[in-house]
Amino acid sequence: MSKLFHQAITLQVKEDTQHKPIFFLYKGGGERVGEILEQWRVTQRWWNLAANTLQNSQCRQDSVALARSHPCQGEVEREYFRVRTEKGIVCELYRDLITGVWYLQRIYD
Repeated sequence: MSKLFHQAITLQVKEDTQHKPIFFLYKGGGERVGEILEQWRVTQRWWNLAANTLQNSQCRQDSVALARSHPCQGEVEREYFRVRTEKGIVCELYRDLITGVWYLQRIYD
């Protein structure tokens, strides 16, 4: 069983040099990643990139614009990690590859 957050929770994450999570803060406490169980990427609305490269490159440079009605709104590029913390908690984190912001998507029981 798992708890899926319909609105992913923004996290502060410490990454290694390959942008893999090694530590994150959740509910005021720190969780050290003990093991990465799985890693995958999700790309949606990639055709927006092909249709309008200039506008989308502008979006990548201005992450604030993503929250507003900018031409690249709806584009999704994420890198997901299913991790087990040193405390034994299994969860899914992802990094938005456009903005660089980390989120908690799911916690497994």
